[in-house]
Amino acid sequence: MEEIIELKNPEHFRILLGNRDKNLRLIRNAFAVKAVARDGRVRLIGEKEDVIRAKSLVQRLLATIAEEG
Repeated sequence: MEEIIELKNPEHFRILLGNRDKNLRLIRNAFAVKAVARDGRVRLIGEKEDVIRAKSLVQRLLATIAEEG
């Protein structure tokens, strides 16, 4: 399964990924998904349940980032 999350705000994209993509690596490891970030998009690839859980986390993180400014 594949899901793509588009981010409109470049600053939110940078914060989500973390320093040297640390957060992206954590998501990959925690959910056993392939996570690729490029051009303001995060693409999640893997087993359906893993992708759904990873996408949910990314969306919650983005909501928190947006609230915190």
